[in-house]
Amino acid sequence: LEETGFLTKGEYDFLVMGKPEWAAKKRIIVAIGDSITGNNWQGASYTVALQKRVKGSRTFTFGYGGKQTAYILGKLNQALAKNPDDIIILAGVNDIASGKSVEHITGNLQKMYKASKEAGARVIAVKILPWHGRKRSKGKEYVTKAVNRWIENSPDADVVVEGSRMHSDDPSRYEMNKEYTNDKIHPNKRGKEILAEIIANKAFKEESEEAHGLVEEGLEYEE
Repeated sequence: LEETGFLTKGEYDFLVMGKPEWAAKKRIIVAIGDSITGNNWQGASYTVALQKRVKGSRTFTFGYGGKQTAYILGKLNQALAKNPDDIIILAGVNDIASGKSVEHITGNLQKMYKASKEAGARVIAVKILPWHGRKRSKGKEYVTKAVNRWIENSPDADVVVEGSRMHSDDPSRYEMNKEYTNDKIHPNKRGKEILAEIIANKAFKEESEEAHGLVEEGLEYEE
């Protein structure tokens, strides 16, 4: 075209003709919990692997190392501010280690589940992972099992995920398989991949099958 410094009506109509193509809306998945959820010395969060498995998703991670359910509950509004379609909640092990009661832990979890549902998010409740290979867990196995039973039966949990594949091969030992952890409580790189796979297969089966091997960009973290 000859450079004139302005557009004719015909040229303008040509530029704006047709319908714009909009990028597909991302499925927002938020994960909140303690150091098992967050980035730590054993690498990035399991949500990195989860986002690769769930087609069209974008994950936000709110992991608070060493914190108990009361603290994590206090941070829930920050997580819900992302307007998640799904929220993954995994917390309670630090409460058990410090001697908190079953009622204390489940009370805080219930508040998180209810607030998340009221915000319009689907609640994906992950049972406490096996951690009884550590000295501080001795004699507290019954608390972990009681909390996990409560999670299994919670009416406010839309999906319940159990990391049974991560358990020790020895059924008499209520602890994590050494292949998936280096310190008997935090999943290592392989453990995080397994945890992401378990969550994807239980909570995002259709999207996970479609996205096998797909790599997405745009991860964000909150520590």
